Amino acid sequence: MEKKIRIYKSRLTGLYGKLLLKIEEAFREIGTNSNQGYLPYSTFNSKICRSFSISKQEARETIQIFLDIGYLTMGKRGLIFNFKLI
Repeated sequence: MEKKIRIYKSRLTGLYGKLLLKIEEAFREIGTNSNQGYLPYSTFNSKICRSFSISKQEARETIQIFLDIGYLTMGKRGLIFNFKLI
C-alpha cells in the first residue's frame, strides 16, 4: 500500500513530532509484523508509555489525535500507518 501522507523529519518539532518519530521507530523494530503493515497495540503502549512516562489512557488519547488528523488508522490487530517519514 502506498503511504498517502509524506512527513519530512526536519519539520517534526514539539511533542507530537517526537511521538511520531517514536511510533515509526517502534514499527521498524518489530520486524515480522511490519511486513504485514500494522503496529500491535501492545507494542505501541509499551514503547510510548515508557518513552514519555504517560498512562495507557493518555496513549489512547494521542492515538485519537492522530486518527483525527489521518496519520493512523485502527485495525483489528493494531495501528496502520498512513504516513511515510522522509
